[in-house]
Amino acid sequence: MRPRLIHPVEVTFQRADAANTEWDDTFKEPVEDTDVAYKDPETVKAQVHFNDFERREMAAQGEIPLTSGYILYRRGSIPSLRKGDKITAIAGIPTEVYVISVEPAAASGGGFGLEMALFQERRRA
Repeated sequence: MRPRLIHPVEVTFQRADAANTEWDDTFKEPVEDTDVAYKDPETVKAQVHFNDFERREMAAQGEIPLTSGYILYRRGSIPSLRKGDKITAIAGIPTEVYVISVEPAAASGGGFGLEMALFQERRRA
């Protein structure tokens, strides 16, 4: 039995272009303080969960809204997302959050049927 998504929506993302970006091979992510090149947008049906949506965090320059959560999508529906990929829209609403981790999810039938990509908004200085 394949695991099912609950209330899936379209999630638009852009993969980090490793060929045109300075990439850290040890940590498998773009080097910090580097302008990241992105590939063309792609879309996947995914279940979305927000841990925090524009939670306010205090900083020297004032309040900073931060958003975090995860998306679940069918394993194999797209090649796996990677740390550093950018999510640009959730259910047609523009956003700018970044994948911080990708993990297998929903074990069934001897394997994992879903992948979970954790995302977080980047703090702006």
